[in-house]
Amino acid sequence: MTWSTRRSLKGLIGTLAATIALSMSFSPAYANDAQGSGSGVPLSTEVPASNPVTDPVVDPVTDPVTDPVVDPATEPVLGSETPMTMSAPEVVVLTPKLFISRSASAFKAIRSAAPFTSKNAFKTKKYAKWYANNVGKAKYKWSPTQFKCLTTLWEKESHWNFQSRSTGHKFLGIPQMYRGNLTKMKINVDFYMANPEIQIQIGVKYIKGKYGTPCKALKHFKSHRWY
Repeated sequence: MTWSTRRSLKGLIGTLAATIALSMSFSPAYANDAQGSGSGVPLSTEVPASNPVTDPVVDPVTDPVTDPVVDPATEPVLGSETPMTMSAPEVVVLTPKLFISRSASAFKAIRSAAPFTSKNAFKTKKYAKWYANNVGKAKYKWSPTQFKCLTTLWEKESHWNFQSRSTGHKFLGIPQMYRGNLTKMKINVDFYMANPEIQIQIGVKYIKGKYGTPCKALKHFKSHRWY
């Protein structure tokens, strides 16, 4: 090999070595970091494996923090309305004892259970007759005939108007009871005039005590114009 040939071969090897070095400087394995730290430390292209201690694997389906277990029996459902429990209205049973009582509560209970739809039905003649019939049967076992006599008697006295007053206000209410007798019985006149039930209670007691029956009281009224 001649000297010139050796020199050409040496230059070719040097050129090849420079080319290899230049290509390696642009390889990702030898590139500097993005911030240009210039450290020259090769960056790894592999994704680092997860650390079981610092990065625990969480299953979103069963994770108790993100998806707590809800017991439908004890946990309210979001967006649902709590149903309201309403108590049933009290049912009043009309018993003979109610028709004997003179208490305001008994009068109120009877009015609520009476077979009339109007709120102020207790002020009507129809209610007064219905109540009187029940009182007569409950207290004295009066027959329909006796009730018919009572109906006629009080129709003549007051037309079954519980607000009825005679001239001078001496005789009051459906049975036209004498005011002086109400005072003797310690009956409050205002309470008496506001409640047809108490008027009927006192009226039938007066008839029972003085005449025995409504028919006998009516007979006396027809001959004397009073009873």
